[in-house]
Amino acid sequence: MTKAAIPLAEIEGAVLLACRAPSIHNSQPWQWVLESATLSLYLDSDRLLTIDGSGRQGLLSCGAALDHFRVAMAATGWNTTVDRFPDLDNYQHLADIHFQPAGVTPAQRQAADAILGRRTDRLPFGAVDDRPALEKLLRLAVGNRPSRIDV
Repeated sequence: MTKAAIPLAEIEGAVLLACRAPSIHNSQPWQWVLESATLSLYLDSDRLLTIDGSGRQGLLSCGAALDHFRVAMAATGWNTTVDRFPDLDNYQHLADIHFQPAGVTPAQRQAADAILGRRTDRLPFGAVDDRPALEKLLRLAVGNRPSRIDV
């Protein structure tokens, strides 16, 4: 894999956007560590809540932060390659992220801008009138991201 020099300010800016990701009770149970040309994401067990005894919600929160980070980096012209669970002896080491220069599309910039508009709304969802149309919309929103939707 070719290593490219990436400005530290771009990584810092993307981490700031990533930290806007939703997390269980806004606990932000993640830790970012930059070594050489690799950014690592860790689950910060000191920030796990007692109501999340298994740590599952903490892992989901870290996944949201990782997604936000990838979106932010794409908007600055960097593709990311994620090596998930790179250290099988350390379950808290969730990902190593590597970078390659890339072009930026308007859609990538819009996706990163949307992170700044994220707000929490804990009100219940209303009834869905057209469930098949909603499922189609959700699948289109996910696109080719490394995600899966179960409806």
